[in-house]
Amino acid sequence: MGASQFSDAVTDDSRLVMRVLDEAINDGAQAINYLKAESLITNEQGLVVGATLLDTSAEDSNHTYDIHAKVVVSATGAWADTLRMQASKQTEQTFHKQIRPSRGSHLVVSQERLPIKQAYTFLHPIDKRAVFVFPWENRTVLGTTDLDHPPLDDNEVGITNEEVDYLLAATNNLFDNVDISRKDVISSWAGVRPLISDGGDGKRVSPSKEKRDHSVWLDNNLVTVSGGKLTTFRLIALDVLKVCQKVLELDESATQDNVSYSSQVFSNQPPTNPKFSTLTPLLQQRLQGFYGLQLDALLELAHDDDLAYVTDSNTIWAEIRFAAHYEQVIHLDDLLLRRTRLGLILPHGAMTPLISDRLKQICQQELGWDEQKWQQEVERYQALWQRYYHLPAA
Repeated sequence: MGASQFSDAVTDDSRLVMRVLDEAINDGAQAINYLKAESLITNEQGLVVGATLLDTSAEDSNHTYDIHAKVVVSATGAWADTLRMQASKQTEQTFHKQIRPSRGSHLVVSQERLPIKQAYTFLHPIDKRAVFVFPWENRTVLGTTDLDHPPLDDNEVGITNEEVDYLLAATNNLFDNVDISRKDVISSWAGVRPLISDGGDGKRVSPSKEKRDHSVWLDNNLVTVSGGKLTTFRLIALDVLKVCQKVLELDESATQDNVSYSSQVFSNQPPTNPKFSTLTPLLQQRLQGFYGLQLDALLELAHDDDLAYVTDSNTIWAEIRFAAHYEQVIHLDDLLLRRTRLGLILPHGAMTPLISDRLKQICQQELGWDEQKWQQEVERYQALWQRYYHLPAA
């Protein structure tokens, strides 16, 4: 009957997170991977003055660190209620939870099976909620779902059979004669949104109808932020800092007037390495956006054959080497799922002989992994990929 068109952005959220962290580190912050917030530290007045952090970088590690701070911010997403409850000194029975965890799942198929050049949004034929089909990293993504998620633990989350059928039905209903099936699926991924519930018990409306706004709470000097959207992360951060100023008893006007909402979020310093000029304009733009101030370091580290693409992906081998060397990679899934996205866009999670042999070489060179360590990481990664990033048993 009709259609409308609008402009929007497609991003790699993992690289956006890494870019934000890199910019923060450049400005003097410290970012430490695999430290888990176990509990809060409070003073005699019951005010939060720090946190106990657990080193989870090794399975047998039980080392903890007590970190004291003038203000503690919990930006823990769907887990936000856990620390808030600690700070409030309430029990699970008396604490009013604000977070409603909602799972969103996606399927990845090849562009050959569903060749589109722009994103489509449409209403699912069954429940009339919005679904998207969009091009991403030389692939096509079908998503997302929106379902209440069971109480959270520390494990990853994966797509369910019901969600697989739901997304396939929506896509096949929209596109004539494509007949996408399970055998076309390269990978899947799922995440848990921290929706801020309007209902007292979180059940008054469907998850899709809950608001997507962020909220900031202050509980005995613990500043908690949750909810919101990726596209408003800077605004969310500014709202958090306003609450931190109250805890620190700073004059808000001292910094408020200096914040420009139109200023660039990231530093814009062009690379000086001569290898940059040998790249195509499209690759130059991609690498500048992904790596910013780190791009010279990436090009300096790159071997001569690292500037080639990894098969038909948009990723070059130099990105893998850079991530392994500089980006706090502990496990193979860090490298293939959260620094690059090769595990989502290549068959078998990128563990085909041609790819894995070169991955092994890079990990040995940059991470110092011996043959035994490599085999352990491959087994760990394949088990995790099969369970959470492929398809559940039909």
